[in-house]
Amino acid sequence: MRLFAIIVSAALAASAARAEEVAGFTLEWLADTCPYIGVYRVQSTSPIDSDPSHYLHIVSSLTGALRGEPPKDFAFEYPGTGPGCNEGQTDPAVGDRFLIFLRDAGPKDIRWEQIINLTRPAKHCYPYVALRPDFTLLTDGKQIERIVRDRIAKRPLKAMGWREYPRDLSSVEIPPGTPADEAINAGSRCYLIVPDDLRPLPRGHAPK
Repeated sequence: MRLFAIIVSAALAASAARAEEVAGFTLEWLADTCPYIGVYRVQSTSPIDSDPSHYLHIVSSLTGALRGEPPKDFAFEYPGTGPGCNEGQTDPAVGDRFLIFLRDAGPKDIRWEQIINLTRPAKHCYPYVALRPDFTLLTDGKQIERIVRDRIAKRPLKAMGWREYPRDLSSVEIPPGTPADEAINAGSRCYLIVPDDLRPLPRGHAPK
């Protein structure tokens, strides 16, 4: 239900400009448009008992700012190893490192746009996966962090607000059967938002 709600809300935000479903963001677009990006270390985890999908409440503290001034402490919900998301993987633990992309939702209101576990990256369950413009899925935390750091160093910030999506042709349809499609497919056509300088990019030719 959470995944469905995320995708539907993204689709509704984009429908005024394009009659299509926007289901995912590339690492590069997040790096370009999120004014606050930080690496956080997990301080505590606790199950949300009333949640049948086994989500965890995680409290984390900032260990390194990659862009802007992210909050020093940040709490969020993250899917555990219940059915339908991170099944077969290991739950986040104290000490895990997370890469968190944040945006302004209003005055003194900063919210996360995407969360990636760098210690044990998710293999499916959007928006907790690391996707690239060639529809590949990254599961190496060091590589994910390096790509984001390199992108930030090369490209100026084009800040966008929380749940604010581009009203242009920045989305690319995800081909069926690709790792990106398998990671976020919700039973309908899915798209990735890709920076203009990386679109279109044939599968297997991700930027270095």
